[in-house]
Amino acid sequence: DSSTSRGLGDVYKRQTYYGAAVANGGIGILPWKEPFSVRHVMLNHVFDAAAPQDVSRVLRGINPFNLQMQIDGQGVSGDNISGWGQCIDMKAATHDTHFTYGGKADISYSICALRNMPYAGLVRVEVAALEDMYLSVENPIEVPDEYKNSGSKQVSVNVDGNELKIVRTWALSKYREQKVSASSAFILSLIHI
Repeated sequence: DSSTSRGLGDVYKRQTYYGAAVANGGIGILPWKEPFSVRHVMLNHVFDAAAPQDVSRVLRGINPFNLQMQIDGQGVSGDNISGWGQCIDMKAATHDTHFTYGGKADISYSICALRNMPYAGLVRVEVAALEDMYLSVENPIEVPDEYKNSGSKQVSVNVDGNELKIVRTWALSKYREQKVSASSAFILSLIHI
């Protein structure tokens, strides 16, 4: 529906690419063209200097949206996908991407900044197997260079009788020592057909 979205088409092979951010006033997420890639996470009301004695600037956030997928032991990348397309869904406020991986899987994902949670985002991924395959995913958290003293730990919480493992990462900004933290977790819903 042209009233709710703007298609970015199958422009994957072009060298020039301009991402379209999704944001909610507290966090801005800039998806990129590589599968599952997020170029930047920007935080509102979090500032640090670019150098000692410099003026304040907006600080990039710790990136908890760094999903990496492997199918049958091979990483999903721009080199082994086809039918790539992206779309901005203005009504749902999502950045949607779809592609096929080597004839083995049809993959769609959407990235959004949650409207009711100012510093939270969500990546929804759907994988439809086109043949038998082994799927693995991981989500290493990326800490930008403008931070120091970073740390990370995994914690487990009980949610309605189910164990949920959450990775928490934190760091201090280089010059004014703003404390920034990010967390990520996988929530799975398996559908067998």
